[in-house]
Amino acid sequence: MAGKTDVFNDLMLLARAAQIVLQDEVLEDLGEAAITPVRANILRLVARRGRQSVNDVAYFLGQSKPSASQNIDLLVRSGLACRAADTVDRRCVWVSLTARGRSFLERAERRQMEVLERSIASLEGAQLERLSRDMRPLALALLAHSDRPKQCLQCCAYASAGC
Repeated sequence: MAGKTDVFNDLMLLARAAQIVLQDEVLEDLGEAAITPVRANILRLVARRGRQSVNDVAYFLGQSKPSASQNIDLLVRSGLACRAADTVDRRCVWVSLTARGRSFLERAERRQMEVLERSIASLEGAQLERLSRDMRPLALALLAHSDRPKQCLQCCAYASAGC
């Protein structure tokens, strides 16, 4: 029977492997030099939740507003996102995706699914069902102990009543 140390080690291995293969390598494969995992998260947030203020992005990332703004600037320069001042309160700046940004995310998600499908192809039906059933409670238990803003496990954006 696996002990707590075994579970911890296996979980850390899974998290790192997923980060390397499903995030880092996919982003490298897509050839967008300006896209880091943090910037990809900004794109996902805006894609899932619609336009976001710079303050919203900073809060979501757990970064300062200047740091978030710097990441947004690089996305804008790359043509993946755009900024627009609020029509009522010009101090508020909104971040939205461009068509190129949406296309990039679609390509990234397709590539991630291809990699994942190849990776789990050797697992049998019962193994996949058990894996799927057991991962969600563990993810929820981990997030329950986090001081970060609660995030939706479906879209990795802010959790809301609809999540």
